[in-house]
Amino acid sequence: TWNDISQVAAIVEAGHPKIQADPSQGSHFFQNLTSLGIVYLTLQKPEHGHLRWDWFERQPDLGRTAFLRHIQLATPLIVHVDGRTSEAVIQEQSKTGAGSP
Repeated sequence: TWNDISQVAAIVEAGHPKIQADPSQGSHFFQNLTSLGIVYLTLQKPEHGHLRWDWFERQPDLGRTAFLRHIQLATPLIVHVDGRTSEAVIQEQSKTGAGSP
């Protein structure tokens, strides 16, 4: 629901090798993201970037379905985005509060 994502800094939509789906394209959805300053990233192909799936698997879930896993982190992640190049990096915070490599 919208309440589950209304306070996020970024949403990452990742593809799956067995499913060739287009990224989400609902105009009302993107209007909400844009107006709230939420970054939307899509990784549909390997050349678009990667996620550390092993890191995600170590996080506790709030809920899980056949196609979705909902996690909530103890500390926020750091999101760096360059809108001119369409490049982004999302990092964990170190124990000192600064970004980790």
